[in-house]
Parts: sequence; C-alpha cells; structure tokens
Amino acid sequence: MQLTPAYAAVVVWDAWSVGSVAPVVVGPSVTFAVAQEAAPVWTGGARGSKDFYSTSSFNGQTLGSLAGRALQYTITAPAALVSPPGTGLAGPYLNIVVTDGAGGFSFLLLDASSAPLGQQFHAFTTARYAFNENSGASMTAFVTALGAPDAVNNGRDWYDFSDVASLSIATAGLSSNPGAVTPVGGTWSGFGLTDSFLLVLGNRGSTPVPEVTIDAVSLVPEPTSWSLAGVSLMLAWGVSQRRRSSLHTR
Repeated sequence: MQLTPAYAAVVVWDAWSVGSVAPVVVGPSVTFAVAQEAAPVWTGGARGSKDFYSTSSFNGQTLGSLAGRALQYTITAPAALVSPPGTGLAGPYLNIVVTDGAGGFSFLLLDASSAPLGQQFHAFTTARYAFNENSGASMTAFVTALGAPDAVNNGRDWYDFSDVASLSIATAGLSSNPGAVTPVGGTWSGFGLTDSFLLVLGNRGSTPVPEVTIDAVSLVPEPTSWSLAGVSLMLAWGVSQRRRSSLHTR
C-alpha cells in the first residue's frame, strides 16, 4: 500500500532563498539568515531577502488530509531567543500555497501558537489561517462565501481549519499563484516552481530577526494537550533527506 504524503514517514525538505544566501543545513539544524540586499530582489523594488525551508511532499493533498497532525521545530539559537524562553515568534513562519481547484490560489499563513511555543508548533486542526495574495475570481468568491472570520487579531482575518480543509495544496509551488509578488525578473525558479509547504524567515520590506537556528523540523501526531515538555517529542516523521539550492535574483 502506498502511503499518502500526509502520513508518509519521509518528508524531503529543500533549503533555498530569494536573495544571496540559502539556509545552512547541518544534520537536524537549519540556520536561516536574511538581510537587506544591496539591490532589489523583488518586483516592486523591495530588497529584503527571504529564506525558505520547504517541501513538495504534500502537493496535491487537501488540507483536510493533515487533520490530526502537527508541524513542530525547536529554536536553538541565538541564545537570547532560547534562555530565558522567548515567545517563539522569532522563528520562521509557515505558509501553504493552496488552490480551490477552479483556478483560484492563495498563500495561507498559519497563526502562531501561544507563547512560548509561537511559530515552533502548528496543530493543523486547531490552527487559525489567514488568506494572503489571493488570485482568481473563484478564490475571491470562496473567501467571500466564508463570511465573517471567526476571530480578528492584529487587523488580520483568521479562519478555522473547517473553513479551509477543502482547499488543496498546490502542485507548482509559489509559482502556482499568478497574483503573488515575484522575485526580480518576474518569475520563480528552482524550488519556487515545486514547493508549496514552506517555513519562511524574512519580510520583503524589513528584517526584524536577521538570523535564527532551528532543530528537528517534524511532522508529528497532534497531541491532545501540549506543553513545553512536549517539545522533546520528535517522532520518526522527521527529516531524512535535505536538498540545498539558492535562488539568486539580481
């Protein structure tokens, strides 16, 4: 029997960037480092680089197939973010490129968990989701049909898992979404053409946290309760292979 990606034991992660330096992967550790580049790296003139640690392993699956699962990692550096424990918000955030199957696309942002876990833990069935850079009339209609969001936080509309579970993870990565801001040159390349499930550090306009190291990115069964003691729960769903690439956009 062939396992679907949501339950497969192997998730292949790719380290790459828009900007000059891709994340550095050493064993289970991934170091992200972003900066304001000397020249624009995004259409529109923004110079802020972005680092990606991403996978195509879930492409084509519905978000609903991730029910009962969680993505987690642990921030290990710099020391100021580790001891005393920070809020976890400094870690890379999770984006998923989704489609409604009718020509509509969006980048879903998952809300951070409560401190101190922050971005270090996302349980898919209890997470909140925000739509970003939507494209296509069908996606506009989909979001409109959802009605008022279940919660509003920091000016952003957040929706529940039940609202987005029918959407599928796109098969052509960030390039799937024609409404998205692109690197200089107007097109994506490399893993930007394939990976739709992405941990991201950096913003196009600013670099509030220029460097962070994380360990043991894992897809694990969603626990019924979660505490800091659970951070050590790194099951065999983790990374077994990584590929590296850098996307230079000068």
